[in-house]
Amino acid sequence: MVIDFRIRPPFKSIARMRHFKPQTILPRQDLLQEPLIGYDRKYMPSADRKDMDCFMHEMDEANIRVGVIMGRVNDHDPTSKHDNKDLLELTELYPGRFIPLASFDPTGKNAVAEAEKALNEGFAGLSFDLGFVSMHPDDAMMLPFYELCHQKECLVALAASAFIGPDLSYCDLTPLGPVAKKFPRAVFYIPHAGWPHIAQAIGVAASCPNVYLAPDLYMTIPHIPYARDLVDAANSVLMSKIVFASSYPMRGLKQSVDEWAALPLSEHARMYTMYYNGARLLKL
Repeated sequence: MVIDFRIRPPFKSIARMRHFKPQTILPRQDLLQEPLIGYDRKYMPSADRKDMDCFMHEMDEANIRVGVIMGRVNDHDPTSKHDNKDLLELTELYPGRFIPLASFDPTGKNAVAEAEKALNEGFAGLSFDLGFVSMHPDDAMMLPFYELCHQKECLVALAASAFIGPDLSYCDLTPLGPVAKKFPRAVFYIPHAGWPHIAQAIGVAASCPNVYLAPDLYMTIPHIPYARDLVDAANSVLMSKIVFASSYPMRGLKQSVDEWAALPLSEHARMYTMYYNGARLLKL
Protein backbone atom coordinates (compact mmCIF):
# COMPACT_ATOMS: atom_id res chain seq x y z
CA MET A 1 0.00 0.00 0.00
CA VAL A 2 1.28 3.48 -0.95
CA ILE A 3 0.53 7.06 0.09
CA ASP A 4 1.19 9.64 -2.63
CA PHE A 5 2.02 13.08 -1.21
CA ARG A 6 1.57 15.14 -4.37
CA ILE A 7 -1.01 14.53 -7.06
CA ARG A 8 -3.34 16.66 -9.18
CA PRO A 9 -6.19 14.47 -10.48
CA PRO A 10 -7.89 15.46 -13.77
CA PHE A 11 -11.00 16.91 -12.10
CA LYS A 12 -12.86 20.11 -13.05
CA SER A 13 -10.62 23.18 -12.73
CA ILE A 14 -7.59 21.05 -11.84
CA ALA A 15 -7.77 19.43 -15.30
CA ARG A 16 -7.58 22.87 -16.92
CA MET A 17 -4.15 23.56 -15.41
CA ARG A 18 -1.24 23.73 -17.84
CA HIS A 19 0.20 20.53 -16.40
CA PHE A 20 -2.37 18.65 -18.49
CA LYS A 21 -0.95 19.85 -21.79
CA PRO A 22 -0.90 17.28 -24.63
CA GLN A 23 1.74 14.64 -23.98
CA THR A 24 4.63 14.15 -26.35
CA ILE A 25 6.17 10.69 -26.08
CA LEU A 26 9.52 10.77 -27.85
CA PRO A 27 11.60 7.87 -29.15
CA ARG A 28 14.23 6.99 -26.57
CA GLN A 29 17.05 8.27 -28.79
CA ASP A 30 15.39 11.71 -28.72
CA LEU A 31 14.96 11.93 -24.96
CA LEU A 32 17.64 14.60 -24.65
CA GLN A 33 15.27 16.95 -26.48
CA GLU A 34 12.69 16.58 -23.70
CA PRO A 35 12.74 18.93 -20.68
CA LEU A 36 14.17 17.37 -17.52
CA ILE A 37 10.81 16.71 -15.87
CA GLY A 38 9.58 14.86 -18.95
CA TYR A 39 12.65 12.66 -19.32
CA ASP A 40 11.69 9.03 -19.97
CA ARG A 41 8.09 9.74 -18.98
CA LYS A 42 5.55 7.09 -20.00
CA TYR A 43 2.15 7.75 -21.53
CA MET A 44 -0.65 8.46 -19.01
CA PRO A 45 -4.11 7.73 -20.46
CA SER A 46 -5.94 9.49 -17.61
CA ALA A 47 -3.97 12.72 -18.09
CA ASP A 48 -4.32 12.63 -21.86
CA ARG A 49 -8.08 12.04 -21.66
CA LYS A 50 -8.61 14.09 -18.48
CA ASP A 51 -10.69 11.16 -17.24
CA MET A 52 -11.30 10.59 -13.52
CA ASP A 53 -12.51 6.99 -13.92
CA CYS A 54 -9.29 6.22 -15.75
CA PHE A 55 -7.32 8.03 -13.06
CA MET A 56 -8.89 6.01 -10.25
CA HIS A 57 -8.09 2.81 -12.16
CA GLU A 58 -4.46 3.94 -12.48
CA MET A 59 -4.41 4.82 -8.78
CA ASP A 60 -5.64 1.33 -7.85
CA GLU A 61 -3.25 -0.30 -10.31
CA ALA A 62 -0.37 1.51 -8.60
CA ASN A 63 -1.66 0.38 -5.17
CA ILE A 64 -1.96 4.02 -4.05
CA ARG A 65 -4.48 4.08 -1.23
CA VAL A 66 -4.40 7.80 -0.42
CA GLY A 67 -3.29 10.85 -2.38
CA VAL A 68 -2.56 14.36 -1.11
CA ILE A 69 -4.06 16.78 -3.63
CA MET A 70 -3.11 20.40 -4.18
CA GLY A 71 -3.46 23.00 -6.87
CA ARG A 72 -1.55 26.12 -7.78
CA VAL A 73 -2.84 29.68 -7.84
CA ASN A 74 0.23 31.84 -7.37
CA ASP A 75 2.27 31.80 -10.56
CA HIS A 76 0.16 34.53 -12.20
CA ASP A 77 -0.62 32.19 -15.07
CA PRO A 78 -4.38 31.82 -15.71
CA THR A 79 -3.80 28.41 -17.29
CA SER A 80 -2.52 27.08 -13.96
CA LYS A 81 -5.20 28.30 -11.59
CA HIS A 82 -7.75 26.04 -9.94
CA ASP A 83 -10.67 26.36 -7.53
CA ASN A 84 -9.98 25.08 -4.01
CA LYS A 85 -13.64 24.04 -3.76
CA ASP A 86 -13.02 21.43 -6.46
CA LEU A 87 -10.50 19.73 -4.18
CA LEU A 88 -13.05 19.45 -1.38
CA GLU A 89 -15.66 18.10 -3.80
CA LEU A 90 -13.22 15.49 -5.08
CA THR A 91 -12.52 14.44 -1.49
CA GLU A 92 -16.23 13.98 -0.88
CA LEU A 93 -16.79 12.04 -4.11
CA TYR A 94 -14.08 9.50 -3.24
CA PRO A 95 -14.20 9.10 0.56
CA GLY A 96 -10.91 8.11 2.13
CA ARG A 97 -8.90 8.41 -1.07
CA PHE A 98 -7.80 12.05 -1.04
CA ILE A 99 -6.41 14.55 1.48
CA PRO A 100 -6.83 18.16 0.23
CA LEU A 101 -4.46 21.08 0.73
CA ALA A 102 -5.73 24.56 -0.11
CA SER A 103 -3.47 26.66 -2.35
CA PHE A 104 -3.17 30.43 -2.20
CA ASP A 105 -1.23 33.34 -3.61
CA PRO A 106 0.31 34.65 -0.37
CA THR A 107 0.46 38.16 -1.85
CA GLY A 108 -3.29 38.17 -2.58
CA LYS A 109 -5.80 40.36 -0.81
CA ASN A 110 -7.41 38.62 2.20
CA ALA A 111 -5.28 35.50 1.59
CA VAL A 112 -4.67 34.88 5.29
CA ALA A 113 -8.38 35.09 6.12
CA GLU A 114 -9.20 32.80 3.20
CA ALA A 115 -6.56 30.32 4.35
CA GLU A 116 -8.02 30.27 7.87
CA LYS A 117 -11.48 29.69 6.41
CA ALA A 118 -10.17 26.81 4.29
CA LEU A 119 -8.61 25.09 7.30
CA ASN A 120 -11.90 25.43 9.17
CA GLU A 121 -13.77 23.94 6.20
CA GLY A 122 -11.79 20.71 6.25
CA PHE A 123 -8.56 21.22 4.33
CA ALA A 124 -5.65 19.36 5.91
CA GLY A 125 -3.20 22.16 5.30
CA LEU A 126 -1.94 24.83 2.91
CA SER A 127 0.17 24.70 -0.24
CA PHE A 128 2.44 27.36 -1.75
CA ASP A 129 4.83 27.74 -4.70
CA LEU A 130 6.79 30.66 -3.28
CA GLY A 131 9.35 31.00 -6.04
CA PHE A 132 6.65 32.00 -8.51
CA VAL A 133 5.96 35.12 -6.44
CA SER A 134 9.66 35.69 -5.71
CA MET A 135 9.36 34.84 -2.01
CA HIS A 136 11.76 32.86 0.14
CA PRO A 137 10.37 30.64 2.92
CA ASP A 138 11.35 33.13 5.63
CA ASP A 139 9.53 36.05 3.98
CA ALA A 140 7.59 38.04 6.60
CA MET A 141 4.40 37.72 4.55
CA MET A 142 4.43 33.97 5.13
CA LEU A 143 4.55 34.14 8.92
CA PRO A 144 0.75 34.49 9.43
CA PHE A 145 0.20 31.36 7.30
CA TYR A 146 2.77 29.43 9.31
CA GLU A 147 1.12 30.63 12.52
CA LEU A 148 -2.22 29.25 11.29
CA CYS A 149 -0.68 25.86 10.54
CA HIS A 150 1.12 25.92 13.89
CA GLN A 151 -2.16 26.55 15.71
CA LYS A 152 -3.98 23.85 13.73
CA GLU A 153 -1.00 21.45 13.84
CA CYS A 154 -1.45 20.85 10.13
CA LEU A 155 0.55 20.52 6.92
CA VAL A 156 2.16 23.29 4.92
CA ALA A 157 3.65 22.32 1.54
CA LEU A 158 6.34 24.57 0.08
CA ALA A 159 7.24 23.34 -3.41
CA ALA A 160 10.85 24.20 -4.26
CA SER A 161 13.00 23.32 -7.26
CA ALA A 162 15.17 24.93 -9.92
CA PHE A 163 12.05 25.47 -12.03
CA ILE A 164 10.10 27.41 -9.38
CA GLY A 165 11.43 30.93 -9.08
CA PRO A 166 13.60 33.48 -10.87
CA ASP A 167 16.90 32.01 -9.64
CA LEU A 168 18.30 29.11 -7.62
CA SER A 169 18.22 30.99 -4.32
CA TYR A 170 14.46 30.29 -4.18
CA CYS A 171 14.96 26.53 -3.90
CA ASP A 172 17.67 26.76 -1.24
CA LEU A 173 15.92 25.59 1.94
CA THR A 174 18.51 27.06 4.32
CA PRO A 175 16.13 29.92 5.36
CA LEU A 176 13.44 27.39 6.26
CA GLY A 177 15.35 26.04 9.27
CA PRO A 178 14.79 28.98 11.66
CA VAL A 179 11.18 29.31 10.48
CA ALA A 180 10.39 25.65 11.12
CA LYS A 181 11.87 25.92 14.60
CA LYS A 182 9.75 29.00 15.31
CA PHE A 183 6.54 27.11 14.41
CA PRO A 184 7.21 23.60 15.75
CA ARG A 185 3.63 22.33 15.53
CA ALA A 186 3.33 23.14 11.82
CA VAL A 187 4.39 20.23 9.61
CA PHE A 188 6.45 21.50 6.68
CA TYR A 189 7.04 19.28 3.69
CA ILE A 190 8.85 20.12 0.50
CA PRO A 191 7.66 18.80 -2.87
CA HIS A 192 10.70 18.49 -5.21
CA ALA A 193 12.98 18.60 -2.12
CA GLY A 194 14.62 21.88 -3.16
CA TRP A 195 16.42 20.26 -6.11
CA PRO A 196 19.26 20.81 -6.90
CA HIS A 197 20.08 22.15 -3.41
CA ILE A 198 19.78 18.63 -2.02
CA ALA A 199 22.54 18.88 0.60
CA GLN A 200 20.86 21.90 2.18
CA ALA A 201 17.45 20.18 2.06
CA ILE A 202 18.83 17.08 3.78
CA GLY A 203 20.48 19.24 6.42
CA VAL A 204 17.32 21.22 7.19
CA ALA A 205 15.14 18.08 7.33
CA ALA A 206 17.67 16.31 9.55
CA SER A 207 17.94 19.22 11.99
CA CYS A 208 14.25 20.21 12.16
CA PRO A 209 11.83 17.60 13.55
CA ASN A 210 8.89 19.11 11.64
CA VAL A 211 10.46 19.29 8.15
CA TYR A 212 9.93 16.49 5.62
CA LEU A 213 11.00 16.02 2.00
CA ALA A 214 8.88 14.76 -0.90
CA PRO A 215 11.52 14.42 -3.65
CA ASP A 216 9.04 12.89 -6.16
CA LEU A 217 10.46 12.69 -9.70
CA TYR A 218 13.76 14.24 -8.59
CA MET A 219 14.51 10.95 -6.88
CA THR A 220 13.21 8.63 -9.62
CA ILE A 221 14.09 10.14 -13.02
CA PRO A 222 16.82 7.88 -14.45
CA HIS A 223 20.33 9.28 -13.87
CA ILE A 224 19.12 12.54 -12.34
CA PRO A 225 21.89 14.21 -10.30
CA TYR A 226 21.71 14.01 -6.50
CA ALA A 227 19.14 11.21 -6.43
CA ARG A 228 21.75 8.94 -4.83
CA ASP A 229 22.17 11.45 -2.00
CA LEU A 230 18.44 11.26 -1.33
CA VAL A 231 18.54 7.46 -1.41
CA ASP A 232 21.43 7.46 1.06
CA ALA A 233 19.51 9.85 3.31
CA ALA A 234 16.39 7.67 3.13
CA ASN A 235 18.48 4.66 4.10
CA SER A 236 19.91 6.47 7.13
CA VAL A 237 19.34 9.88 8.73
CA LEU A 238 16.07 10.68 6.90
CA MET A 239 14.39 7.27 6.93
CA SER A 240 11.48 8.79 8.85
CA LYS A 241 11.56 12.17 7.05
CA ILE A 242 11.12 11.37 3.33
CA VAL A 243 7.70 10.67 1.78
CA PHE A 244 6.81 9.23 -1.61
CA ALA A 245 5.15 11.49 -4.19
CA SER A 246 4.51 11.04 -7.90
CA SER A 247 3.73 14.69 -8.76
CA TYR A 248 1.16 13.36 -11.26
CA PRO A 249 0.60 14.46 -14.02
CA MET A 250 4.27 15.36 -14.29
CA ARG A 251 4.88 11.61 -14.06
CA GLY A 252 2.53 8.62 -14.05
CA LEU A 253 1.31 6.93 -10.89
CA LYS A 254 2.44 3.36 -11.59
CA GLN A 255 5.64 4.51 -13.27
CA SER A 256 6.52 6.54 -10.17
CA VAL A 257 5.69 3.71 -7.76
CA ASP A 258 7.66 1.19 -9.82
CA GLU A 259 10.66 3.51 -10.13
CA TRP A 260 10.65 4.29 -6.39
CA ALA A 261 10.33 0.61 -5.50
CA ALA A 262 13.34 -0.14 -7.74
CA LEU A 263 15.61 2.34 -5.92
CA PRO A 264 18.40 0.79 -3.80
CA LEU A 265 16.48 1.35 -0.58
CA SER A 266 16.51 -0.98 2.38
CA GLU A 267 13.28 -2.84 3.06
CA HIS A 268 12.60 -0.61 6.04
CA ALA A 269 13.36 2.59 4.10
CA ARG A 270 11.02 1.53 1.31
CA MET A 271 8.16 0.80 3.72
CA TYR A 272 8.70 4.00 5.70
CA THR A 273 8.99 6.34 2.71
CA MET A 274 6.15 4.81 0.70
CA TYR A 275 3.65 4.39 3.53
CA TYR A 276 4.48 4.67 7.23
CA ASN A 277 5.87 8.22 7.21
CA GLY A 278 2.89 9.48 5.25
CA ALA A 279 0.41 7.65 7.44
CA ARG A 280 1.93 9.24 10.52
CA LEU A 281 1.83 12.76 9.03
CA LEU A 282 -1.77 12.32 7.88
CA LYS A 283 -2.75 10.69 11.20
CA LEU A 284 -4.20 7.66 9.43
